[in-house]
Amino acid sequence: MFKGVWNCRLPADEADGALEDSVAWLEARDASFAFFWVGPGTEPDDLGARLEARGIDVWDGNSPCMVAELGTLDWEALERAPTGFRVERVGTDDELETFAGTFVAAFEIPEWAAQAWVDATRAFGIDEAPWALHVGFLDDDPVATTVVFCGAGVAGAFGIGTVPSARRLGIGAAITLAGFDVARWLGYRHGVLEVLHRRPGLVPPAGRHVQRNGLRGHVRRTAGLCNRGGDGRRSGGGAEPGHGPRPRR
Repeated sequence: MFKGVWNCRLPADEADGALEDSVAWLEARDASFAFFWVGPGTEPDDLGARLEARGIDVWDGNSPCMVAELGTLDWEALERAPTGFRVERVGTDDELETFAGTFVAAFEIPEWAAQAWVDATRAFGIDEAPWALHVGFLDDDPVATTVVFCGAGVAGAFGIGTVPSARRLGIGAAITLAGFDVARWLGYRHGVLEVLHRRPGLVPPAGRHVQRNGLRGHVRRTAGLCNRGGDGRRSGGGAEPGHGPRPRR
């Protein structure tokens, strides 16, 4: 789940062999699910097509990578969330299972994808993990998730999702800001995130500048899914996560 290949810069005449070696390395480590990141900075120019020719599916395309000074965000979006909405940080095993179930429902993905977060968080210890998992509740029903990871001088928000029945109510914006509010309290000035567009009709054109709730971004990269030689149900273990200051309760 947490393995991937970044910043490929390969000579065109060596790319095919290097890709085969990379896929073999991942498969040898039981990574039935892993990412290749492809974008304007990767080489050769047809890297994405070469990966697809090897049966590596496109997982997400043209997602905005966004950044903002936390003090300039549209914090009033928190007030526009529905009455009865609240955000809680995961602190127990039961809450971790609630996060997993909500994550699966929000992203409409297999259970093993959420289980990777559960296993990794338990391996560190819920209070010792370098990230913080949050669940948003609406009238006591879990409806949204986010993951806050602070490091390299910035606060990152990941895994931002809302279950289908609670979309278009401002909940996604609210839980994003709730995570960044924790980072702001810790002294971070900048926040970053990538918006995944997995549903048809939501993919913006490459090269477009976007803005949302004070976050500014540029549509600049795609992600590929390596799912060759496995059934995709296992997380396959994970590379050691990065370290940095972590959000607290």
